[in-house]
Amino acid sequence: MMKSLKKISTFLLILASVQSIGAPMSDEFYKNRMIEYMAISSRWILQDGMNIFSDNGFDAVNKKLIYNWGAQIWHHDLDIADESADRVFVNLTIKGGGIYYDIRGLYRENVNGTFYEFWVFNVAPETWSNEKRRSEFFITKSTSFFGQREIIKESDQFIDSYSVDGVEIRLPVEDLYILYILGAWWNPQNYQNSDLDEKEVRLDSEGNYYMKKPGFRFPWQ
Repeated sequence: MMKSLKKISTFLLILASVQSIGAPMSDEFYKNRMIEYMAISSRWILQDGMNIFSDNGFDAVNKKLIYNWGAQIWHHDLDIADESADRVFVNLTIKGGGIYYDIRGLYRENVNGTFYEFWVFNVAPETWSNEKRRSEFFITKSTSFFGQREIIKESDQFIDSYSVDGVEIRLPVEDLYILYILGAWWNPQNYQNSDLDEKEVRLDSEGNYYMKKPGFRFPWQ
């Protein structure tokens, strides 16, 4: 009798193990996995995406995002990138799992044949995604616009300058277009070392950027 009970117990343990292995993962698991995948895919865009785009085009970049991380390009301007621009030279958004990454190359400067670049990722999630609204900041360097990029500095706090070879490179924050793209007022927690979150920039009906007066609120705000 005891041997039979032992066999039954062993069988039930094996059955429970098999069921747990085959059981579907929870929503929380998939949400957290997508947060991880979006972080990976956004950095891939930053470091390698322009190289893939130059060699194989838009579809190759999108396929890489879809097949590897379940993300996709949601919106882009300037055919993703504009080599002739020194400000806002990359302007695209990727999305996945209710999470949107606005990826912006803000400003680039040539120092002794190497380009140093300021980037911002503005993360705008749906409320159900488990992600938080926030901004991330990067400095990269590269020798070619469509080449690979090395991340040399990153932070969750705004980076306004970087020094290399005795040269200080500053992000031109007096440029209203750059302030508009940064959108600091959306994520003030990421601008604790500056007052840019108080400088809200708007775009009028004629395509001109202007600074909103401090304290001003539209009736619907």
